[in-house]
Amino acid sequence: MLAIFVDKITERLKYTFNFVFNNLIITDYQLYDNLDDFKNCEDCKFVYSKQHYDQPSFIYAKSILFKRDIITVTVPTGEIDSVPVIFTHTNADSMLMFDPFAAIFYMISRYEEYLPYEKDVHGRYLHTNSIAHRCNFLKVPIVHIWGEMLQNALSQRFPQLTFKYGSYNFLPTIDVDNAYLHINKGVVRVAGGVIKSLVKLDYNTFIEKILTILRIKKDPYDVFDELIEIQKNKKFKFRFFFLLADYGGYDKSSGVNDISFIRLIKHVRDYCQVGIHPSYASFDDKLLLREEIDTLKEIIHCPIKISRQHFLRLDIKYTFNYLYDNGITEDYSLGYAETTGFRAGTCIPYNYFDLKNNETSKLKIYPLSVMDATLVNYMKLDSTASIEEISRIINIIKKYNGTFIPLWHNSSLSNRNEWINKSYIFNEMLKMAEN
Repeated sequence: MLAIFVDKITERLKYTFNFVFNNLIITDYQLYDNLDDFKNCEDCKFVYSKQHYDQPSFIYAKSILFKRDIITVTVPTGEIDSVPVIFTHTNADSMLMFDPFAAIFYMISRYEEYLPYEKDVHGRYLHTNSIAHRCNFLKVPIVHIWGEMLQNALSQRFPQLTFKYGSYNFLPTIDVDNAYLHINKGVVRVAGGVIKSLVKLDYNTFIEKILTILRIKKDPYDVFDELIEIQKNKKFKFRFFFLLADYGGYDKSSGVNDISFIRLIKHVRDYCQVGIHPSYASFDDKLLLREEIDTLKEIIHCPIKISRQHFLRLDIKYTFNYLYDNGITEDYSLGYAETTGFRAGTCIPYNYFDLKNNETSKLKIYPLSVMDATLVNYMKLDSTASIEEISRIINIIKKYNGTFIPLWHNSSLSNRNEWINKSYIFNEMLKMAEN
């Protein structure tokens, strides 16, 4: 047992210590805010405060975990043994020359996203705003590295302490922005597509459209049975997120009035977990979000528990609370569209902390590991470089017993994909992730 004295037990502090000692470096612990009780206990113990209270084991505490307001905070940065760290200090009595608990809380709570920031064209938080980018640790799960540093410091002081470890997991996910390329789009959209291909003299597309419409050829985006077949006799199961929004500028769904689309969702639900892919405009619209979730609920006749935002469009101050209020218990949106990296510094699922209400939410965040569109559309990687980047990510997640969560689109597995070796890349990823 590890006994820890703190001047005050706050909601932020409880949340952070629970994450660290129940999920990151797993060991039994107990918090004390009564100094006499702490001194009388015979467990391994240390003080987490601005003063050591004449105790031999001490970690200097920054103020952030003892506050409840969301204010701009000074975040001093540095390096310890070539590892980037934040919330550094100069108290020589401390076991570590940075505050690992403040650092970890700052990252997993996404504290910096509650403050004013520059947005991209879609209103998203840019990775270039982040302290992880500025300090060059975005590409690694820095929270786990800081956890290792804390564990090493505790093990040196208390060799009798034992730690448990989590296990690596693989959760492949598929976003269905558009179930079909050519069919089930209504007469106007289908006719418009045919005419457009003729005007452009794109005869290959014209022929493909006609053959698909006549059901002589399968629609290129209809890869659902193939994916269901892949997961047979596998330890993993795909999670599918369906976009149900009305047709619009950034929402290209077939629409809930299409019987074939409804049948497809029900068919996939028979073999896989199905979740909502809330529309482009839903991230700050609680009523619209509810409408889309209720629609999917009516289709599959069961509660909707999992979600991922379309375009990864979210506002940390609102979106997660709106999702939870509408019955969502797991969200898979936390990642950057424009680059790979660990947005929250971690690769394990964890509970969202609602900074506005100063409380731990029951909504669990599943950090995104890599997205197909990020590799090809934003980072402009070819097939070989894409596989290398996926391999790097998988290996580092395995090292820290994390959960690898790739985001693929059904359209990326069609013969319309921008990658020449699209199937090879996807299958290679599955093989690397399984082993």
